[in-house]
This record gives sequence, C-alpha cells and structure tokens, in this order.
Amino acid sequence: MPAEHRQHIRFKTIEGVSVLVRSTKDQVRGILIDISKSGASFEYVSAGETLKTCLVDIISDNKNLRIEKIPCRTFFEIQLYNEKDTPFKMRRLGVQFEALTFIQCSDLVYFINEWLDYPAPVSTIESNPSLKGKGFAGNLQQVAM
Repeated sequence: MPAEHRQHIRFKTIEGVSVLVRSTKDQVRGILIDISKSGASFEYVSAGETLKTCLVDIISDNKNLRIEKIPCRTFFEIQLYNEKDTPFKMRRLGVQFEALTFIQCSDLVYFINEWLDYPAPVSTIESNPSLKGKGFAGNLQQVAM
C-alpha cells in the first residue's frame, strides 16, 4: 500500500522477530518484515495455499517478548519468487490489526518504541486531547492501514 494512504508509519523490524500465523485451517511461522500500530507484513514459506489469517503472534527470539493472538485480517498476499522447480513458494503477507486489547496495544507500542531502529512518535496522545487517559487503546481500535 502506498505510504500516503497509511494512517501509521511502518517501521522495519530488527532481526530475530518472527510471527506465528494461525488461520482457520493451519498455522505457519514467518519472519516479521515491518510493522506499524495498525498492521504488519511478514514473509513465510507456503506449500501453495494462500493464508486466511485470523490470529498472529509476534515473537522475539532473544528478548522474551511475545504478543499473542492479535486479531487481524489479510490486506494483501503476494508470491515473492517465481521458482518453478519446488512446490514451496516464498510469500509476503500484509495484515491489518483489528480490535486489539489494551494489553496487546501496550505491548505493540512498547515493541515499536523500544526495539526498532527508529522509534514511533510518542506525540499521538499529547496532540489529541480526546485520547488522554485512554492509553493507546483509543488510538488503535479498528484503524485502517
């Protein structure tokens, strides 16, 4: 999606952060590529079927952070390489987060601000008086990517 249509800035993630995607049929593990307060994208190896995401876990390999069962919907899914000799395909999936809990919102903001090379701006609440006292939950509920 073009950057001018995004409501939140996307940040490239550091190495060692993976995702577990739980669909209605299966679950797969992938590598987190980028993330914002309203969505993320990641790469994974597919055996051919496209994923219909339901829940995503974000898992750090070395800092013991785990944000579990983030509800989301598939925004896009593309095949990355055109390898004809293998049944396995590398794919990129973009998801939009939906109806996050307060704890998921807090953990997500902590992850973005503390673990990424370029922290997210913290002025969101200060610049919007209607969000004061609501934490980031008021800012993250049902946000369009």
